[in-house]
Amino acid sequence: MFSKEYWYLGLLTLLVVTLTVLAAMEASRHKYASRVILCALGLFVLVYQSYLLVQSGVFYIAFSYFCYFLFGIAVFVPLRPLKATAAFCCLLSGGIYLGSFLFYPDIVVGKMVQGAGVWTSWLMHIVMFSGSLLLLGQYGVNKWDIIPVLCFAAFFAAYTEIATYVLHSPYVNPVSTGVVEGTLILQVAPDFVIQWWWYIVWYVIVALLFWALWELTRFINRRLRPHCAMEKFKFFAI
Repeated sequence: MFSKEYWYLGLLTLLVVTLTVLAAMEASRHKYASRVILCALGLFVLVYQSYLLVQSGVFYIAFSYFCYFLFGIAVFVPLRPLKATAAFCCLLSGGIYLGSFLFYPDIVVGKMVQGAGVWTSWLMHIVMFSGSLLLLGQYGVNKWDIIPVLCFAAFFAAYTEIATYVLHSPYVNPVSTGVVEGTLILQVAPDFVIQWWWYIVWYVIVALLFWALWELTRFINRRLRPHCAMEKFKFFAI
């Protein structure tokens, strides 16, 4: 990070993420204040993304884009599994993007020069990241939440393939396609020859990363909600 030209932007991201985590942990101790903040963030995301969608008429096929609407809807729909799914997916989306901004600021700034709206995207991922922590603090996760999370992941993967090969959408994020099809390795090893065994290896790697992030999510949940560690499963949550 510190060897890059724009290292200070990575340092800024680290500072903001640290403050966000501390603020979320403090907010989790105040139930109603946390819910007010969640409602404000959810309303902002829904209104802003809906405005952009109507203005541009473009529906992007990207995991983060799906998470924007998932988060906004989950905040207001009283289904706890939906909230847990949003918490997990938004933590994944926000964490990966902010991690990229932290360790590879020059690459992200390079996209900004091309008019990719990086600062707006940076802000939205901060919202996603902070929102996921607030959802964990309010509603938590348990072992059965893995089912809706996997359903959402399968839906996104299927929609990506349909948009790519059936609808021929020009707005499919190449990273999303690379993850679904296992071709993401070609971005770092262009000479690699993909054979049948690679798909087995790839999805084993994806499954292990999924499991690791799931354990991290549960760990964060326990830290934010230590008094609710033995809480029984509830389907509805307000």
